Amino acid sequence: MRRGRFFAIAWALWVPLHAVAFAQERSDFIFRATAATFPTDRKVELRLRGTMRYSRTSGTAAVQYKDGIARLTITVKDLDPPSHRQYATYVFWAVTPEGLVENIGEFRPRKTSILRIFARSWGGTIETATRQRTFCLVMTAEPHFLVEAPSREVVLASLPPDEKEGLEVEPVEVHFRGDIGMESVPWREERVSTERDREMPVELLEARRALDLARFFRVSEHADPEVRRAEALWEEAERAFERGFDERAAILARRAIVMAEMARRLARERREAAQQRQREMALADAEDQMKELREDLDRMTAERDELRRRVEERERDLRDAHDRLEEVRAALVQAERRAAQSSESEKRSREEIERLSRQLAEEQARTRALAEDLHLLRQSSISINEHRAKLALARIVETRDEGDRFILVLPNEELFIPTRTPGTPQLRRDVLPKLDYIATILATFSLGTYMIEGHVSGSGSPERLKALSEANAATVAAYLMSKGVPSERLKPIGRGADAPLEKGATPRAHRRNQRVEIIIVPASSMNPPSRATSGTGTR
Repeated sequence: MRRGRFFAIAWALWVPLHAVAFAQERSDFIFRATAATFPTDRKVELRLRGTMRYSRTSGTAAVQYKDGIARLTITVKDLDPPSHRQYATYVFWAVTPEGLVENIGEFRPRKTSILRIFARSWGGTIETATRQRTFCLVMTAEPHFLVEAPSREVVLASLPPDEKEGLEVEPVEVHFRGDIGMESVPWREERVSTERDREMPVELLEARRALDLARFFRVSEHADPEVRRAEALWEEAERAFERGFDERAAILARRAIVMAEMARRLARERREAAQQRQREMALADAEDQMKELREDLDRMTAERDELRRRVEERERDLRDAHDRLEEVRAALVQAERRAAQSSESEKRSREEIERLSRQLAEEQARTRALAEDLHLLRQSSISINEHRAKLALARIVETRDEGDRFILVLPNEELFIPTRTPGTPQLRRDVLPKLDYIATILATFSLGTYMIEGHVSGSGSPERLKALSEANAATVAAYLMSKGVPSERLKPIGRGADAPLEKGATPRAHRRNQRVEIIIVPASSMNPPSRATSGTGTR
């Protein structure tokens, strides 16, 4: 009795100092309760009521708030075994109206054994504490005592206090995410075959559950030494139980639980750190690539300016040739007039006419040569600009050619942030530099009309898929327009699921077909024919 009370008090002091309050994530399963603000001058007793699955279970909680700590004495009656094999124990939680969830202690019988988990109902009392002042109490079934978030197996919850207590109350929403994915964990089968098995400490069962979770979430990939240490402690606890040292087995199993949970948290932190490093390296590579692309753009701009200067010079030469041609024509007209007026100078005039006619033919030939030279220069300028622009775009996105059309392919998973509300796409921040560069190319070089086609993949009516693809295309077109691309050149279109790149229901086909395409249509081909989905992609 005293030893159980000692462990309960030690746990109550350890939790507020070392347990981190858990900020709840949103989930599709919500449990609603009522939180109370406890006074400092008196003790308040709350009633606890079991949920539908645990309707026979009940209890009380005496709360005394003093010196910034709420001390609780919790009594539970007629507690049934957990309804699922992944749960091995019960944990009490203090839940605030702001959404903080704090693990304030494990509830277990005074004499813990696997018999009580698998056989009959039981009850008992624990003492614990929390630094929260406004909270409600919730008890859930858990795989072990050191979990960070409550599971969906709600057993008990505190009822609103009596009105005569005069306490302030607030509604609380508890979002459960602690057991998401636990249905897929390959839990070990627990077989109770002998009387000795029935006396197994519950800590051994909890340690098995903690190690099952560590294996399922592949914790050893980032915290292998800690997982090995937890397994070694668990094996040592099993041997101690087989030799009859139950107390030693319970202590070692509890240490194995702590080590397994610490390994899981370390693995999560290390995994997040590795992902952050990868994102930073990718961002640095993107910045280097953008620097190179800007240099290429500056060089292309200089070449374009030089071609433009040469075109202007040829245009001036052509205007001068036209002026000389007009002068020759005027002289020819005067000569013909003089020939008509004077018969005496007819021969001389004819000779003059012939000379001027030859000069006129020469000037016309020169004019035609200059016009052809100017046309070639203009065509050279346009083709070089188009070629340079296509090369620059092919370096940052997947592209393909379909006849005289040039197509940019942007996967939806790179473009948009995943959202629970379809039809309201939001661009990712890390894709904005790539879109900025594309907008610069399209605004700088007048390559024709830009058709922005949205494509989606999945189930749903054709109207819904078309609306989703139109929303994706409109979002990309609006961003390009905000970066200087003329609106009259942008034509957003939603194609729905009518033009897949790859047929089939595989994940790869789904990713390939979820995309936005920017189709560059030359000015000479404004009425595009029906497009096929084939084409050679470049990167």
